[in-house]
Amino acid sequence: MGGLYGLLGVGLSIQWGVMKIANVALPAFTFLAAYVTFWSKHLYDFDPFFSIIIVIPISFVIGLAIYFFLHVTKVKPLQMLLVAFGFLLIFEGGMTAAWTGDMRAISTVYSEVAYQLGTFNIPLVRLLAFVVGVGILGLIYFLFERTYVGKGIRAIVDNRTVAMMYGINPHRTFPAIFGLATVLASVAGVFVGLTYSFTPQSTFIWLGKILAIVVLAGMGSIKGVFAAGLILALAENITGSILPVAWSDFVSYIILIFVLLIKPMGISGRSYE
Repeated sequence: MGGLYGLLGVGLSIQWGVMKIANVALPAFTFLAAYVTFWSKHLYDFDPFFSIIIVIPISFVIGLAIYFFLHVTKVKPLQMLLVAFGFLLIFEGGMTAAWTGDMRAISTVYSEVAYQLGTFNIPLVRLLAFVVGVGILGLIYFLFERTYVGKGIRAIVDNRTVAMMYGINPHRTFPAIFGLATVLASVAGVFVGLTYSFTPQSTFIWLGKILAIVVLAGMGSIKGVFAAGLILALAENITGSILPVAWSDFVSYIILIFVLLIKPMGISGRSYE
């Protein structure tokens, strides 16, 4: 599950760690996408992977709307968390009103398919989530570290005035990157819906997990997000095999605290501050 956890964390890592926009409402898009996938399968028998085509434009447009709202209203950094949390409550309340708080799960013909690897049983959907997550993280890392677009974004973060003198326009670049981060959270939602049962209130449960991944990784570090997701996924799986499942999150947060006591900037030691 390290790839999926990394995919869940990379969107917030970009928005908060790179763009300095603490958009804690992002997990709502994950479960909004899970519901779109569920109802597409339930009502029209669409394959869940086909739903990705639906959630990408929807999440991108809504992400742009949120970005421009924050930009036009000139929300201060201290207010950002409160405003974003307000959006989170709005989305969660809207999902509850539209689809109730009943537990949902997405079942397909390949949901029960699994491969035997020694003593381990690997479900196909989890394997796909890992492969897709790692692949997308690799592409995002390439975008930010090896392309002119990524270098331009880092230049804006380091010194906006100098970057604009060299012709880099943050008013064009940042909305697109913000929308991309929102899309990543939504794509992760398709796999979350295939792997776990969920309700609208799952948004708050997973918010803590996503924050743990981002902080543990080091703000804005793509490689760190993958490593943090892998560490937390392994910790939860090992704990769940020994203790009741409820202990899994507890152990993950203990690891987070332990690592931050040793490396306050996260395991990557990297920050855009």
